[in-house]
Amino acid sequence: MLAAGKFEKFLLTGGTMLGSAGAFVCYLLAIDSGSHLLLALSYAGFVLNLFNLIPVSPLDGGRIVYVISPLIWFLGFPMLVALFIWRPSPLLILIAVFALPQLWNAFKDKNVLFRRGRGASIATGGWDLPA
Repeated sequence: MLAAGKFEKFLLTGGTMLGSAGAFVCYLLAIDSGSHLLLALSYAGFVLNLFNLIPVSPLDGGRIVYVISPLIWFLGFPMLVALFIWRPSPLLILIAVFALPQLWNAFKDKNVLFRRGRGASIATGGWDLPA
């Protein structure tokens, strides 16, 4: 049986792959039929999946990389800020509002960052190794 964190990573990764597969099928149907609507839907699917993989905690990418290391959240937040500068949106501000407390808690609590006592560390890339 999979551990809870690994199961969540498996589930979130599977959902992202299934969404990309659906967007790809939509793209193939658009190319075959010449439908601009299907082409627009496939592009929207690809962009939504890519956006959802930004490694910030409320998004799927942040929940996936938490299994590896919460330190990666500190790379995702500048990506979110850059996206806001490029395309300002209230939704990005809302995501940042939800991400900041978790980033602050991860910064303050070194046990969360380095996973002390939980069998995984940054050096192992999140894999559980025997002690």
